[in-house]
Amino acid sequence: MTKKKRINNFNRTAMLILLIACVSFITEPAVAQRPLFSTSDLYRISDNSAVVDANSVLVRNRRGISMTIHTSELPPGAYSVWWVIHNYPEFCTERPCTLTDEANPLVQASVLNATGSVVGMRGTGNFGAALSVGSPTHGEVIFGPGLLNPLGADVLMVVRYHGPVIPGILTEQLTTFDGGCAINTCSDEQVALHLRL
Repeated sequence: MTKKKRINNFNRTAMLILLIACVSFITEPAVAQRPLFSTSDLYRISDNSAVVDANSVLVRNRRGISMTIHTSELPPGAYSVWWVIHNYPEFCTERPCTLTDEANPLVQASVLNATGSVVGMRGTGNFGAALSVGSPTHGEVIFGPGLLNPLGADVLMVVRYHGPVIPGILTEQLTTFDGGCAINTCSDEQVALHLRL
């Protein structure tokens, strides 16, 4: 087996273990409800083109959501991942919801930190996070009430670049929207979209 295949197999195994851990975090007894799964490619925000060798999985039940992202073609450095949640997308003017819809109080939109990680020279990013209804987040909340309607919400995951790692403020780079951006140039790089099922 070649080194590249061993690395790909390792990445897939690691993502599977992470997904199982996230599912077990929010899963209820089988008699109550089975979790619902959806998958989505990742797209470059700059031109809406699909990212090669990239995918995301979202798991939902009535208690919360969990996600995994495996992506590529990222510049090395610090990244944060953001939940963009439209709790009631039926009140949006179009689907998927737009930035204009986020101002509509009926949509109950939220933007909050999901997770973060450092990406190495290979440009491969692996991320995982879970969010329960009403639970606090470990990172910054930009706005909104958080997760209210896990089975009916539209959920976007935005991968944000914070530039090279800055010693002493890495935590801020991984958990806040503008962490390190006064020194580095930050940019939203990729997005995955999971519409309500």
